Amino acid sequence: MKATKRAQLYLSQPSLSQQMRALERELGVELLERGRHDPSRTPAGRVMLPHARHMLDAAQDVDAVRQVSENRLGDVHVLTVRSVASGVLPPSGARWHSLYPRPC
Repeated sequence: MKATKRAQLYLSQPSLSQQMRALERELGVELLERGRHDPSRTPAGRVMLPHARHMLDAAQDVDAVRQVSENRLGDVHVLTVRSVASGVLPPSGARWHSLYPRPC
């Protein structure tokens, strides 16, 4: 696998290779054809790829739910009266935003 792809995974080549071999052992099938050049997907690897992408998307969805439960993501609704809205709320809102910046 090219260095740029490995860097995106934040894994070293030996670690990535180990994890791919472990997955292949668990599934009982080779997912990659390994040779002198970059590996290519086997027929089983081509079938597995969309399922793997779906699992990664689902994991991100679960992480978003976890962030909401930990109050790191979600909406804030404020009900206030005019005197608080003009005096207390702006600095409190600024402090809240500095503590919990919107995720990029």
